[in-house]
Amino acid sequence: MGEVVESCFNEEIRYLTEGSDHAVKRAKSAAGHRCEATGKQPKTYKRIELAGHQLFDRTSRPDLADLSDNVLVIVPELHRDFHSWKPGPCCPSDCLRFISSARADLFDPVNARSMGRLHSLTRRLNRLQQEREGQKVRYHRR
Repeated sequence: MGEVVESCFNEEIRYLTEGSDHAVKRAKSAAGHRCEATGKQPKTYKRIELAGHQLFDRTSRPDLADLSDNVLVIVPELHRDFHSWKPGPCCPSDCLRFISSARADLFDPVNARSMGRLHSLTRRLNRLQQEREGQKVRYHRR
């Protein structure tokens, strides 16, 4: 019995990891391979490192792990800063609080492009929080 249960758990872990990896790839492509918070983007012949942050973390919401809408594309140092600021489970509203309090320096109030990025990001995260927060778990298998 224990072997069957362990096999099932291993299959679920593999499913969640693969689905999450594909979601991150789709999110990076949709973001034009640029950081959605800083606006940093690759230059000709020079790629930049990007991380895919699960807005609703995989532990508390595994049903959203394979959705690219649940991934925020950011530079790795910002990702590390966020998880230092907020260890454990997180949600989109945590990202908004982090940006507005701990990393307000990312957005220049004089720069229209910077403020447009902030407004767009705020709308997106608020919408995702409202749509998915109280939602029943959406779970499907291939």
